Amino acid sequence: MDLFTENIELVRRIVNRLRADGFDKDDLFQAGLMGLYAAAKNYDPSHAVKFNTYATYYIIGEIRKEMRKKSHIRISKAMYRIIRQLKDHEDKNVDEIAKTLGTTRENVLLAFVYKNSVLSLNREDEDGGELLEIIPAPDRRTEFEDALAALKEEEREYVELRFFRNYTQEELSEKLGMSQSKVSRMEKKILGKMRKILLGKP
Repeated sequence: MDLFTENIELVRRIVNRLRADGFDKDDLFQAGLMGLYAAAKNYDPSHAVKFNTYATYYIIGEIRKEMRKKSHIRISKAMYRIIRQLKDHEDKNVDEIAKTLGTTRENVLLAFVYKNSVLSLNREDEDGGELLEIIPAPDRRTEFEDALAALKEEEREYVELRFFRNYTQEELSEKLGMSQSKVSRMEKKILGKMRKILLGKP
């Protein structure tokens, strides 16, 4: 069997894991198959990445695109403020930022991932919240797991150290033996990759 045929069940598993209330799972499955087809077509086995990891990136991307066609999500003004204030706290770790801004570490991590992709539609909804063109899944943990699964091993290790073990960029610079500016560029690249998955832009 070819890569596409061998991995159809991977698409079904991903769709079944999504808590996508209000979306037709058959439509999401068809979108996922398009992602699988693109992955099978573009996969280079000479790279040290397993096909199912590589394909997950494309599958989720197409599913997110399908979801984006049908809805926008409301993000509260509180979350929007966190995103805007991150630049003033780049020297702090996640827990410190959460404490300073009076929010949770989950919200801080979500803000980091989305901060360069948030687009205000310059109006408020009836509840006073900004309308933003991003669509996280109803279950954030599942969404982050999907995004992390598509990262390379060293990228996942970076996310673990930076966002779950609370290393600052300065501490990571020392640990990894590279300049802080290089660490900053690495973080931007990793978060950008996660953002593409979460926003459905493979």
